[in-house]
Amino acid sequence: AFLHLSPAHAVPMLSLNATGAGSPVIVVDDGANDDPGTVFIPGIVSYTGSVGVFDINTTTGVTKPLIGSATSPIHDLNSINVNGAGPGTITLMFTETDYFTAGGVLDFSFGLGGVAADTIQFQAFASDANTAFGLDTLIVDSGVLSGSGSGTFFGSALLSGTYSLTTVVTITHSGIGQNTSFGATLTTIPAPGFGPVILAGLVAMGASRLRRRRLDA
Repeated sequence: AFLHLSPAHAVPMLSLNATGAGSPVIVVDDGANDDPGTVFIPGIVSYTGSVGVFDINTTTGVTKPLIGSATSPIHDLNSINVNGAGPGTITLMFTETDYFTAGGVLDFSFGLGGVAADTIQFQAFASDANTAFGLDTLIVDSGVLSGSGSGTFFGSALLSGTYSLTTVVTITHSGIGQNTSFGATLTTIPAPGFGPVILAGLVAMGASRLRRRRLDA
C-alpha cells in the first residue's frame, strides 16, 4: 500500500506524486494545501500547484457529505495536469474513509472521461480496514489507455462495516508541455455481479485487451 493514514475523523484527502518531486504532496480537506476556494466546504478537497516536472496541476476530489453519503458513495476526482520541465509520470490519489455497508458484495460503477496527451490508467480500490489511501482490494482497473473518450467500467468488492475508497490515476507524458485532463466518478450500484466494460475512444496499450475480454464474454 502507498500510505496508511487514519485521521481522527473522516475527511477527503489527495496525494500527488510526480517524477522529480521527491515526495508526494498530501492535501487534507481544510488543511494547509487545500485551495482557499474549497476551505470550509466539507466533502471537497482541491490542490493547485506544481509537483515535480508537472508544473500545472489543478486536482479536485468531491465526496460526502457534499455529494453522496456514507451508505451511497459518490467518489469524484477530476484534474488537469501539464508537464513542462521534462517528461515523466504523475500519480494522483483521492481517498475518503467511513463509508458503511451492512456486509456482502458491493457493486461499483466507475465512469471515466477525458483527454490523455500520452497514457493514463484509472484504478479504484476499497479497504475493509477503513484506512486512508488503503489499496487492499482492487475494484476496477482500466488498463493503460490513451486518446480521448468516455465510458464506464464495473467491478465488485466484498465489504462489511466501515470501509474506505481510493481512486488512483496514473498519467505518463513522454514529451514536454503535454496536457491531460479527466473526470472519474466511482459509485455503488444495486445490480449484482460484473457488468460489461464500455469505453469509447480511449485506445492503445490496455484497450485492446479490454476489447478482447468483452468480445470473448
